[in-house]
Amino acid sequence: MEYKFSHFIDKAFEGCFSYQSVLPGAFSVLRWAAVRGSPVEEFLKGLNKRELNLLQLNMFLAEDRIMCFEIVKQRFELLYLPGAVAVTDPPPNLLRLM
Repeated sequence: MEYKFSHFIDKAFEGCFSYQSVLPGAFSVLRWAAVRGSPVEEFLKGLNKRELNLLQLNMFLAEDRIMCFEIVKQRFELLYLPGAVAVTDPPPNLLRLM
């Protein structure tokens, strides 16, 4: 419930300023030019949890924010398109999922 409310309120508020702080990773399309180099390197640092301090571990709880911040830092834009549609193919049964 909290995610739903914050998603709609936050996205609408940020959209007023033509800025999105984070995009949902599962339903985002990113340009390779925007993510190659620093964004990917920073994003992948979260894979090695043993080398991260407490602050870094906390930051990587929402690793999409790391990627989005790095993209914005390179002067690319993050846009939310309310009319966009995402389609997924769920597994037909539990056995197939496993």
